[in-house]
Amino acid sequence: MQLNYLKNLTAILFFIFLFSAVSNAQESFVQVSGSILNLEKKPIKGASVNVLLENKVFKSVKTGRKGDFAFELPHSKDFIIEGTKRGFVTKKIKFSTKVPQKETKGFMWEYELSLQIFENIEGLDVSPLKEPVAAVKYNKSEEEFDYDQSFYALVKPKLDAMAKQMLELRNKHYEKNVAMGAELMKQNKLEEAWACYYKADELKPESKEPDKKIKEIKKLLTKNSSIDELYKNAISSADHMASKNKLNDALKDYEKAMLYRPEDMYASNKIHEMEKLIASGTVVASDDNLAENTTTTTVTANTSAPPLNDIKEKKVTAETIIHDNDRRELIVKRKIDSCLIVLNAREKSGNKKEAVEVINVLAELYLSIGDFDAANDYYDRALRLNQDLGDKVAISKTLNNLGVVSDNAASPDKALAYFQTSLEVKKDMKDKDGMAKIYYRMAKVYYKKRDLKRAIEYMEKSCELDAELKNEKEVALSDFMIGNIYYEMRKFSESEDRYNSAFAVFERLNMKKEKAALLNNIGNVFFSKGNLDKALESYNASMSLKESLSNKSGVSASLHNIGYIYINKKDINKAIWNFNRSVLLARTSSNNVVLARGYFAFNEVYTQQKEHQKALEYFKLYSSISQIVQGADIEGQIIENLVKYEGDAITKDSELSLLKGELIKQKLYSQAIALKNEAQNAEMARLEALMKQNRMVQYFSFGGLAVFLFFFIILLLNYRRLKKAFKVIKAHEKVIEAQKQEIETQRDFVIKQGDRIASQNVRIKEQRDFALIQAKEINDSVNYAKHIQSALLQPDDEVIDALPDHFVLFKPKKVVSGDFYWIKNLKYNDSVTNANRNLFIIVVADCTGPGVPGAVMSMLGVALVNEIYNKIIETQAFDQLRTDLILNQLRDKFIKSLHLKGREGENKDGMDVAIVIYDVDKKLIQFSAANHPLYIVRKPLSPEQQYTLDEIKADKIPIGMYLENIDNFSKHDLQLAKGDTFYLFSDGYSDQFGGSKGKKFLLKQFKDMILDIQLKSIDEQRIHINQSFEEWKGVNEQVDDVTIFALKV
Repeated sequence: MQLNYLKNLTAILFFIFLFSAVSNAQESFVQVSGSILNLEKKPIKGASVNVLLENKVFKSVKTGRKGDFAFELPHSKDFIIEGTKRGFVTKKIKFSTKVPQKETKGFMWEYELSLQIFENIEGLDVSPLKEPVAAVKYNKSEEEFDYDQSFYALVKPKLDAMAKQMLELRNKHYEKNVAMGAELMKQNKLEEAWACYYKADELKPESKEPDKKIKEIKKLLTKNSSIDELYKNAISSADHMASKNKLNDALKDYEKAMLYRPEDMYASNKIHEMEKLIASGTVVASDDNLAENTTTTTVTANTSAPPLNDIKEKKVTAETIIHDNDRRELIVKRKIDSCLIVLNAREKSGNKKEAVEVINVLAELYLSIGDFDAANDYYDRALRLNQDLGDKVAISKTLNNLGVVSDNAASPDKALAYFQTSLEVKKDMKDKDGMAKIYYRMAKVYYKKRDLKRAIEYMEKSCELDAELKNEKEVALSDFMIGNIYYEMRKFSESEDRYNSAFAVFERLNMKKEKAALLNNIGNVFFSKGNLDKALESYNASMSLKESLSNKSGVSASLHNIGYIYINKKDINKAIWNFNRSVLLARTSSNNVVLARGYFAFNEVYTQQKEHQKALEYFKLYSSISQIVQGADIEGQIIENLVKYEGDAITKDSELSLLKGELIKQKLYSQAIALKNEAQNAEMARLEALMKQNRMVQYFSFGGLAVFLFFFIILLLNYRRLKKAFKVIKAHEKVIEAQKQEIETQRDFVIKQGDRIASQNVRIKEQRDFALIQAKEINDSVNYAKHIQSALLQPDDEVIDALPDHFVLFKPKKVVSGDFYWIKNLKYNDSVTNANRNLFIIVVADCTGPGVPGAVMSMLGVALVNEIYNKIIETQAFDQLRTDLILNQLRDKFIKSLHLKGREGENKDGMDVAIVIYDVDKKLIQFSAANHPLYIVRKPLSPEQQYTLDEIKADKIPIGMYLENIDNFSKHDLQLAKGDTFYLFSDGYSDQFGGSKGKKFLLKQFKDMILDIQLKSIDEQRIHINQSFEEWKGVNEQVDDVTIFALKV
């Protein structure tokens, strides 16, 4: 009996321990995310979000660029969350994560929290913010976290009063700063007055007086000194004060410098540095100490190629690419810091020429890490200094570098403008070698814009100058690149001719690297023609040369192309073998473009083989890096490129995509940091839970042992009471059995919950993958629609070649456009006059809405215009070639196609159209239009006269259902003279919002601009009009599609 009693006592202790272990197995948490805003609901970057637990900091995070933050809170705690930043008042809220006990096993809640914090303005009563102003707790009825409305109702009147007081104080401080500025101006303390008016402008941006006074002060300050000189004086004084540890004085002088150059990075960084030092009490070192401690790091690349069997695989993901880029960026930033110290010293010495050298180095360093704004700023500084020095060679070079920066920053029109200006300087200097290089760079810009015809035109100009200078190597490289462009235009014969011309020179000059690339591209031509054997022969020859040069990256590209040969030959095993070798070499040579495209090729192969698990794995690998690698989203054969001129490698695309790169990089970097912090927090929470569990085990173990000893001693000392105790234990057995069953039931419930959650996770993952595939299919469909629309709009080459000086500016708002233009050249013999006629029929139209709906309407419009034109040609009814008759037919067919009846509530679909028939020999035009006018700029008859603009108004009748009486369109016959230019356009340009006041461009400004550019060539007019549009638009969204057609007689 004594033995049975001990067994039962042991069972009691075991179940107590088991129950405690289960209850602590899996805990819940709350995912809190949100943003810190000011009272105008604008995000605040760099604010601190502190989580307090028992008056101690539990967690602390900084807000990102959009004022956003995120963190996790464990359940069953009472926290205080506070948002704060220097210059603002700290705001607190209570956050209780206590939830019912039954809901604390493995659940996660999400809560979005936005905090608006007050600026710390002098005189503001901040006492309401000393205590929490809101409370968040679990709502049992809604089963989620929510604001405690009763708590907030008590605090809200105080916050409203505080906001009202703040508005009053803003007005008061505004008046104070304006009055102080006026007083300081009387005392001739202009910079201090400027600072006061600047603060007043921040307090009340809508007021015009501070801005007016600032302009007046700038005018007074620049009477005897330029802005640059005043800026240098302020920086020099600030640096001197900083070196003497007079941090407050240095801060004031740096703020003065920012008045002269608000976007200056050096002064901005120094202000941030001074504020941190003042806040921490740290003493700043002098420039001499900094210079002594500065070191230069040199990185040496190992270019030796290991044999294939020694290749070790490494996992390449977006995170590894970003890590490598961040590491390189850190090295470059150290060099930038050293250069800034040298630049400061040279500027103090007044040696402009040496300062320019350092500024150019800084610009190149910023360009190498993709900071295009900083690179542009430093090249702009270099340009101004070179202009002061009158150094034409340096001016041309700097303009060229500004063009390179704009090209890399995806601003092709701006790049072309810089290159054009640099070209004019080269022409004045009669520097043919420099002109050849600029033509080459302009060709590359047109190539990126996919204006392949102009790319060839400018590449040919570069080639002609190189031939004139007898630069045989450069001529061959031009042939190579022109061959690439013809290949992309699907003109394989022309491409092959150019490749053969380049091959002969490469062979004679023993240019093995170039020859290897050329053989690869010749293989692409054969592949596209369907000659797979010759393509394979060229790829193998290219690969052999690359292996002799230890060019692992190039070998990986050739192997990739060979893989596609075997796919087309239906030899899947050889295809997989070549793709595998290509991917391995791409990994070791860091060729992430080939690597990503190799992953995609594997996905295609295994999809065809119906091995969907492998296909999915490779698609995940492809997706992980394709969005941040330029050129990774292109399928099929890889085209190799070469650099024509030494030093031009600076224009090579960085590994991150230049169109998406900076935004995606920042996003991925933020995600990587967030995941890292999340992992650290999770690990800390796990360790805390484990320690807590171990302590509980120890407590129960010692407690159990103590209880066991206590009862054991009682049994030994008092045997008589054992029988009574045995009865009690028997009764307890039933209780324990019931508890055991309850525990087992709870355990089964937890297991089922885990299975349910796992199943939900699988479904969520499948839905996410499906959504990603759908998004890609939608994007592919829209992009394919763009190709279809481009093919429909693009006039025939013979029409473009026959057309006189003209341009078309076509800028869709979205991927596809609701605008369209249509051009045909018609030559026939007039049976009445027996004269040969040479006519151009030009249509410019604007359909209802931009994007996909507008694109559908535009394709219908193109189809109807083609139908009308083809009917005239087929029936030889040339007397119907009248603009008014064509518009009447187009309206009737449009209404019939869309089944428009003019009923109330019916869609108002339609289009505005302008049509011109231009007689080349007679210089006579017919014009009819629905809502779009025609502008004709007349050339002056004598030098003393000015250009004049005639506006031919359109009929105010749309192409669509017109509820009033349907009238016929009118026709205008107009005589042109040589040198006259006419313009057809949609309303997207004049309706664009922008400029300093965010207003529309309007037709009057459009007319003035057209008159101002008449001395420019037709191509230069297009560049000017496009550049003016981009500058006017600025950061605003494009309002509508833009189409402009111009023809010079």
